[in-house]
Amino acid sequence: MDPYENIDPNIFTEILIHIPRNELELFFNISKRIKSVTYNNESFWKDKIEYDYPDNTKKDNISWKEHYVRCSGNVYIFHKHDKDYVTGKSKQSLKQNYINKVSCGNNHIALVIDNELYLSGNNGHGQLGVGHTYSLKMLSKNRKLNNVTNVECGYEHTMIISDGKLYGFGFNNHGQLGILKIYKNVLSPYIVEHYYDEFNNKKILESTKITKISCGGFHSTFIMDGMLYTFGSNIYNQLIHTNKTPVCAPIAVPNFKNVTTVSCGKYHTAIIDNNKLHLFGNNSYGQLGNSNKKESLNQCLVKDLENITQIACGGYHTAVIANKRLYTFGSNKYGQLVHNVTNDTNIPTLVENLENVTYVACSENLTMVIANGKLYGFGKKKVYNKINVTDNIVEIACGSRYISIIDS
Repeated sequence: MDPYENIDPNIFTEILIHIPRNELELFFNISKRIKSVTYNNESFWKDKIEYDYPDNTKKDNISWKEHYVRCSGNVYIFHKHDKDYVTGKSKQSLKQNYINKVSCGNNHIALVIDNELYLSGNNGHGQLGVGHTYSLKMLSKNRKLNNVTNVECGYEHTMIISDGKLYGFGFNNHGQLGILKIYKNVLSPYIVEHYYDEFNNKKILESTKITKISCGGFHSTFIMDGMLYTFGSNIYNQLIHTNKTPVCAPIAVPNFKNVTTVSCGKYHTAIIDNNKLHLFGNNSYGQLGNSNKKESLNQCLVKDLENITQIACGGYHTAVIANKRLYTFGSNKYGQLVHNVTNDTNIPTLVENLENVTYVACSENLTMVIANGKLYGFGKKKVYNKINVTDNIVEIACGSRYISIIDS
C-alpha cells in the first residue's frame, strides 16, 4: 500500500524537508506516485532505463526494473543488472554543468562537476567519502569537499584534490590513502599532509604541484615535479621500492626524475620516464611485457616501443598507444587484448585491425579504444563494434561495473 496515496503531490517537496538525504531512495520506493522531487535545490527523477544487451539477448527475456537516477549536467549513471552490463540514456538532462573529471573504481564512480565532487555506487569501505558505508544508487554530491580539481578511483578507495590539498577515503588496509596510518575503512575525506623525498626526508605536501594521480587495486601513485611517489601495498613491488612491506605515506621513487605519466593496474604500475616505458609489479599474466611471467623485483624496460602517447593498465593487462597504433599484453581471458585469440601475451603485441588510435582506457577485464574516430570495446561481457558516440571524446573511464564517457 502506498502510504502517500491520499496526499497532494504538490506538497511532496515540503515533506522531503523532513526526510534525511540518505532516505530519498527509500521514499521513492514506497511511493510509486512520485516521478520527480526537489530537495535542497537538487532535482531527482524516477526513470526507466532501457536494457540493451550487445549479445542480442531477446528482449522478451529481459527483466525491466525502475532505477532512480540523479541527473546533473550531461551525466547518466547506469547500474549493473544481474551479471550483465546495461546501457541507456536518462530522459532528463541539465546541460549547464561542466564535467571536469571522471574516474571509475571496481564498483563506484566519481565525477568532478563544476569543481564539485559527485559519487555513486558501492560504499562498503567508505570509498564514497560520505561518512557511512551505505551504497548510493544516485549520483550524490559530497558536501565535505569544495573546489575539487581532480579525482582518481582505486579498486575500493578514492583520491582527490580539493582546495589544493590531497585527500583520500575508502579502503586503507595497506596504507593506500597515504595518511601515515593503516585503517581498514576511512569513511570521510582524510588529508594527506606529508611525503618523503628521494633522500627520505619528511616534508609538507604541496598538492598544487601534483600533475597526475593513478590508483591501483591497493596502491596509489602521483607525479610531482617530475618525480613519482607511491604508497600502499607493495607485495609485488608495484611501488618500485626494495622491500615488500606496505607504505603508508607517499615516498619518492629514486632514479626516475622525468616522469610524465603513470597508470596503475590491480597489482602493477606503468610509467613513462624520459620517453621510455617502465613497468613494475605483478607479472603472472605477462602484463609487464618482458617476455616472461616471472615475478621480478626489478623494473622492466620496454625497449621496442617509441613515440608513446598513452598507457593504460587494466586488472592484469596493459595497453599502450605508440605511433598511433595500439599494443596490448597480459591477461587475455576475456579477449581484452583485442587479438583474435584468447591466449595471454607477455610481449607488447600490435592490434592489427585498429589504426589511428587516439585513446585507450582499461578496467579489470575490459579495454575501450578510440580508433579512426570510432569507439570500440573488448573484454568481459561486452564486445562493441564501431560505436558512434561523438567526434569530441575527451576522456573515457572504465570500472568493473561502470563505463563513463566525457565529450567536449
